Amino acid sequence: MIKAVCFDMFSTLVDPHVEMVSLEYEHTGLTREEWGKAFWDKEISDKRGLGVYKTGEEIMEAVVKRLPIELTEDQIEKSMAGIRTRLKTALTVIDEEILNTVKEVKDMGLKIGLVSNADVFDTENWPVSPLAPSFDDVIFSCDVGLAKPDRRIYELSLKNLGGIKPEEAVFVGDGGGNEHFGAKSLGFTTILTEYIYRRPPELRAEIIKNADYRVIRFKEVANIVRSLM
Repeated sequence: MIKAVCFDMFSTLVDPHVEMVSLEYEHTGLTREEWGKAFWDKEISDKRGLGVYKTGEEIMEAVVKRLPIELTEDQIEKSMAGIRTRLKTALTVIDEEILNTVKEVKDMGLKIGLVSNADVFDTENWPVSPLAPSFDDVIFSCDVGLAKPDRRIYELSLKNLGGIKPEEAVFVGDGGGNEHFGAKSLGFTTILTEYIYRRPPELRAEIIKNADYRVIRFKEVANIVRSLM
């Protein structure tokens, strides 16, 4: 009997609006590749997700050190403004099918949790997101020092949702960060959503190994959850 549904955030509920990334670097003279290499540097990304950097300014300081050129204070401020503009759009402009599906699942009487690998930039606009009122518990990795697929972050979500057992819960995500492996290994029923983003073939093949269900339309999530109750 399913009692809870835990959702990933980016590329599951929230479109990260990658087409707006140019706002972050276009004023610097850097290419998209040069900016991305620094901003998504693995060491920096890991520290961002685990909350080592407590502010956006600390993140930017680390990123700037990885860039092939020096940025002025004005350029750094414009980059931060670009990041915040993109993420505010992501968190506040929610696809209606996603919004309605989350509400439908909530109306089934289930507990709703969010388990997201996220940094302090990512979380700033969650309180004003149209999604926020539907959630009983929200866990951002940067707040708890744990990141998917670490089983402890899923266990924390289940505890916060009232002591739900893994076999009583469903995890829904796009597959980033090996998240389905973490959830499935703990005992969750897992759903892969490809509504916002479909992973490249090789990565997708690995994700599917740990996905009990796969959906193209997000509204299918509600049908699957209902069938499991």
